Parts: sequence; C-alpha cells; structure tokens
Amino acid sequence: MRNFVRFYIDDMRCTIFTFCIFVGLLSMIFCSCGENEELTAEELLLRAKAVEKTDPQQALLTLDSIHECFPRNVKMRRAADTVMWRIELAQAMKSLPYVDSVISEKEKMLAEMSVKFVYSKDDLYQDLGVWEHRVFRTESNTGRNYLKPTVKENGEITMTSFYAGREEKHDGIAVTVGEYTKQVTDIDGGTSFVDLGVYHEFLSVTETTDDGLTKFIAEMQGENAMVNLLSTGEVKVKYKISNRDMAAIRETYALAITVGDLWNLQRDRVKFQKQIERYCHK
Repeated sequence: MRNFVRFYIDDMRCTIFTFCIFVGLLSMIFCSCGENEELTAEELLLRAKAVEKTDPQQALLTLDSIHECFPRNVKMRRAADTVMWRIELAQAMKSLPYVDSVISEKEKMLAEMSVKFVYSKDDLYQDLGVWEHRVFRTESNTGRNYLKPTVKENGEITMTSFYAGREEKHDGIAVTVGEYTKQVTDIDGGTSFVDLGVYHEFLSVTETTDDGLTKFIAEMQGENAMVNLLSTGEVKVKYKISNRDMAAIRETYALAITVGDLWNLQRDRVKFQKQIERYCHK
C-alpha cells in the first residue's frame, strides 16, 4: 500500500467519534489495497518496463517497490526479477568497456608515479601489498624523527610516527601548518625498543584519502609544518617536517588516490563480468 494516512490530535480535542471514523476508513483502505494488489503490482511492472532503457535507475527503484510492497505476490516478483536482470545485464555490458578504458589510464598513471616508490608484499603474512616512498626507506632514516605514510593496494594509508630519543611513550600526533592543526590522539598499539643503546618509539594510525594527517599535510600549501608528539594530551616532542618529507608525503597521498581508484575500478570490472556471465546463462 502506497497511500499514507496521517492523523493529528490538536490540543487533545479529538473525539471518540472522530477516532472511530478514522479506524473505519483505515480498515477500508487496507481491504481495498488487498483487493487491488494484483492490479497495482502489474501497473508498477508496466511503469518499470516503460522506462527501463531511458531511465534504468528509476526502473530498478520501481521494481524494488514490487518486492517491498507485495512480498507474497510471487508471480509479479518473478516478473520484476526478469526485468531487473535484463536492466542490470544491459548496464554491465555498457559499463564494462568504459571501466576497462579508465583502468588502462589509471595503470599508466600508477606506472609513472611508482618510479618514486617501492612495492613490497609478503605472501605468507600480507593479503595486500604496500607502497613506500623511497625517501622514507627505513635503512636511510635510522635515528631521526619523522612521519612516514605507506599505502596498501586498496588505497588505505598507514601514517607512522618514528621517534628516537629519551622515552616518551607518545600516544598522539599533532601537525600544524600555519594557523591550522590536525591531530590524532589516544592511539593504541605503539611499539618501543632499544637498538645500539638508542631508544626508539613508533606509532601507527590507519587513514583514508578522505581524512587523516596525510591528507591534511598534502593539501597545505605552506612548507613550515611542525609535528608535536603527545603523551596523554601533553606535548613531549616538537620537530619540523623538512621540505623533502613534505613533498614525499604529498606524492604518497596522490599515489593513494590513484591506487584506491584503481582498486575500486578493478572490483567493478569483476562485478560486471560476473553479472554478464550469470545473466547470459539465465
């Protein structure tokens, strides 16, 4: 039933008589919907067929309403499924060539960008490979304080704070560029160790391309970015992000966007391929 009845009581002045009339009308409406259910479902099916080529999204919404409003009408629901499969097959066959062409362009972009990165994957322990900027290779950064973003194959970013000095047990990171500050606090899972008499801490936080320290730094135009390492909200260590690191973080963020787009496009391609294979055999 797609008719909605609203009943308002104004200042509690609704009489019992009026309420009885309301209940009676509501009962009549429900009975009427039951009698005309077959006709209404057929009308919705005809509407969906009429726009399946010109407005497929509207057609799919109309077909969904048949399932929602008439759960017991098996005949009409099966007919709706047939039209729905036909629409989705047409969309998949139309979308697949486009997705293939965009994937090709993204792969070219990734090939150009990846020159500055190193890709690694341990098949025994990692489901997804990781991209790391050459500037942040661990072997060339021992003993210094810095922020290092890495990117998984699905576009997910891990920002890691590396610190060497006296023990601070930092659990938060704040980055300030000009008048703006972005911070992440109460981060769990920090690790510390001593190597050759030097105390080290590192702390990692998972980010997306939509939010996080990496995005904040990448979108800031200034070069004088300061990092504050926090412990229970108190600033323990301050240092400046070098121009070289700023550039590498921006390039890592750009890579994350491309890698994430490529990951989603590849998933769409698989989905369309499966739809075509499945619907063509129905």
